[in-house]
Parts: sequence; C-alpha cells; structure tokens
Amino acid sequence: SVNFFANKNENERNYEQLLFPIEDADYSSEPELEYEQIQNNSGGSKNVDVQLDYLNTLTERSKLESGLKYSFKKQGNNIESFVKRDGMDDYVPQTELDNDFDLWQHIYAAYISFGYKFRKFSFQLGLRGELTDMNWTQVTTQQSSAKDPYFNLFPTAFFAYQITDSDEMQLSYTRRVTRPRHHWLNPFIDVSDSTNISFGNPDLLPEFTNSFEFNYVKTFSNHTFMTTLYYQLMQDVIQRYSWLDGDAVLSTRANMTTSHSTGLELILKNRFKYFNLTTNVNLYYYKLNGGSFDVESFDGVKLATINDRESFSWTAQITADVPLPKDFTFQANGSYRSPRATAQGKSLSDYFVNLGLKKSFLQKKLSLTLSVRDLLGSRKRRSETWDDNFYQFSESTFNGRTINLNISYSFGNMGKPSKKNASKSEMMEEDSTDIYEDF
Repeated sequence: SVNFFANKNENERNYEQLLFPIEDADYSSEPELEYEQIQNNSGGSKNVDVQLDYLNTLTERSKLESGLKYSFKKQGNNIESFVKRDGMDDYVPQTELDNDFDLWQHIYAAYISFGYKFRKFSFQLGLRGELTDMNWTQVTTQQSSAKDPYFNLFPTAFFAYQITDSDEMQLSYTRRVTRPRHHWLNPFIDVSDSTNISFGNPDLLPEFTNSFEFNYVKTFSNHTFMTTLYYQLMQDVIQRYSWLDGDAVLSTRANMTTSHSTGLELILKNRFKYFNLTTNVNLYYYKLNGGSFDVESFDGVKLATINDRESFSWTAQITADVPLPKDFTFQANGSYRSPRATAQGKSLSDYFVNLGLKKSFLQKKLSLTLSVRDLLGSRKRRSETWDDNFYQFSESTFNGRTINLNISYSFGNMGKPSKKNASKSEMMEEDSTDIYEDF
C-alpha cells in the first residue's frame, strides 16, 4: 500500500500589548496601548507511507505476519511579523520575529508476529524495529542539524482466554514511542509576548511508554462491557519547563525523568431499540518522579530540578448514535477531563459537546455530514504553573464553536479488522458513525 497526504494552511494572528498601572490589581482602569502586532503564519506538511505486509496461515491454529514500512514526513512553518507602535500610522516589518523552520523525518520499520490458538487459549507475540532519521533547518537564524539516526525495538505480547462464549480475559504488553513535535524542536526564540518568551529544544529525545493491561470482556445479546486494569511506565517524559528570568517567564520543552500511571478503565456499549450508547470512564493515579535534568536555553545549559508530582484524575465520555429514517444518523458526544498534575503545576478541567447529522446515499458509499463542534464554546486549555519565585495562570481557547459540512465517497474494500480479541479502541469504534472523524 502507498499513501500520500499533504496539507497547507495560512492564518493571521493579531496581538495588542496593553499596559495597566501597577496599582490596578483588577485591571479596571483604561490601559495604555503600547503596540499592535500582526503575524502572518503559513505552513504545511507532506506525508508518504509505503508498506508491504505478508500473511501466512501456517496451520488452522497458527499464523505468521511480517512487513516492511517506510514513512517520510516534511513539515514547514513560516511566520512574518509586523508591528505598529503608539504614534505610528502604519505597520512596519518586525524581522527579528520572523520564523522559518523546516523538519524532515524518515522512519524505516520492519515487524514480525506469530499467533497461535489452542482451544480456549490464544496468544500473539510480535517485534517491530524502527530506524529514525531526522534533520531540521532554521532558515531565519541559518541554523541546521542532522541528528544521529537512532534505532529502537518495540515488543508486543497478547494473551487471551475464552472462559465462555460471552466471557473473555486478556493480558497484554506493548511498548510505544512519542516523537517530539515539529514546534517542540524549533530553537527560534519567540518574543511575541515580551513577558512570556518561548523556544523549542532541538536536542529533545523521544518519549517511550511501556504499557501493561489486564482486560475482562463480558458480552450480552445487545450489550458489551469491558474493564481494564493498567499500568504505564513512561521514560524520558517530555513536558514544558518554565522559569523566571528578570521580568519574563521563559519556557521550553525538556526530557525529564520517568512517570507512572495506574488506572481502571470501564467501557460500556449498549444497543437499544432506537439508539446506541457508548460510555467510557477512566480513573487513574499519576506520578511524575522528581529529579534534576538539563534544559537547553539560548544563553546556555540550565540545570533544572523538579519535585515529585502526583494526582488522582478521571475522564468520562459518552456518545449516542441514533439511526433515523431515510438513512439519516444523528450523533451526540460529550467529554469531560478533570484536573491533572504537571511537572510544575496542574492542567485544569475541561469539557465539550459535539453534535452531528449524517445522510448516506448509494448504499452508504456516499455520505453528507453536518456537524457542530464545541457546541457550548467551552473547550479551553487552562493551566496553573508555579515555581519558588513565580506563579502563572494561563487560558487558551480552541477554535470555539465551529460548523462543518463534509462530503465523502468510499470505494474499494480495504477490509475490516477481526472483532476477535478486539482492543479498547476497536470496541469504542464498533458501530460508530464516525461523524467527527471526517474532519
């Protein structure tokens, strides 16, 4: 299989720097406009995946799978800045804030897995190897780096025991990787907000997660229940680190220590006469180990220290699918996430509601979808950050309430994964209309 995807985006950002008298604690007086700023942001990405898979059914009880995959990704981002200060009639270029950054990433992978089933017991063992080659160029500052390629192994193990036709136990282990994002690596110093200066860390390493899960699945005629006990060990945790430097807060990303998550996840699918309901609740304890680590700053390497951070958090999500006459489907989705600890504070709670209406044609090959995302305009990213000598509260909104109209046409038959030994994500997606995934 060969897949190619490309996108391009442009947007304009407008800033106003306002100054309040220092004695005005509640910001009630008329502020002084120090300057206005416009930033034109253009960027895009190109992705190519080439994959070859091989399947051999050795016997009625066993099978062998293997494959090769090559992935290429190029991401670019270009910012041009203009400023109009108090007393000026027009905007002038602000070249010191221009930012042109490109990232190239090549991943070469190979995998092999063996599966076997004997009566009520089955297992699957696998191993994937990945060689990652990454380099970047900061055109504005004429910096570039070709990072040394690195190789990683990712073993997987899955065991299942069918107690009865409607009861099954599963035990699994997986190792996953989270690579640094494009803007996390960009070393450009962003001083758009003179009180909050941020920059990327080109020396970031990937973050690895070792996950252990025990699942119990109970199936009724029209209902399915799954409970999961899990433990996750994360190494080289990537988080934002901030510190006070004069009158400004400096922020970047850094590889910290290790973290642990232990939790219980409950998934319930109900198929009623007139609608389907999927409910997911996740309760977990999170701990980030304290310690010392190096942070790359524009003025040298800084030795940073954090304390142990821990929290008990939970998330909940409920989705209702309502089949309607004339091949219409209505879907409502609500989600809530509680506060959770971070390296230097906590992320605060957030929630949102989505609605969608889908109309299918030509035996469901053609579909027209109208959806409303963030119906209440409530989706925000809020956080509190503190250290020995500063406290900061931050609030950012997403796109707000958006209305989307999408047309899609499906052709061919890529095949569907077997529902046998379904994972949690497959169980959540089964029978879903995927109204929101079209965008």
